[in-house]
Amino acid sequence: MLRFEDWTGLHGGNSRIGLQRSERVVKVFADSEAELAEWGRQHDLKPEWMDRRRPDQPHYDLFRRSLQLVPPTVRVLTPAEVKERIRAERAARRGRPLAKQPRPR
Repeated sequence: MLRFEDWTGLHGGNSRIGLQRSERVVKVFADSEAELAEWGRQHDLKPEWMDRRRPDQPHYDLFRRSLQLVPPTVRVLTPAEVKERIRAERAARRGRPLAKQPRPR
């Protein structure tokens, strides 16, 4: 199953390709790398464009014209939902409950 997440404002940009932090970036994840690679092939994305820096979370980054590949009927997690998902995953790895933690001031 594919998952689309809007990382606008959450990524650090990429000066090599001129991508600014404020530009919209949608990351595409799948249940397996094979499923993600097949989706990429269907949309003419090269396998070497897949981000594999975290072996447990390979994904494609869609930005600028490639944002057209996001199906209009698919639900895309908002940046706030992405932040919450990451926070919950980190807390689960630490063995903490998933209840929201107060932020230190």
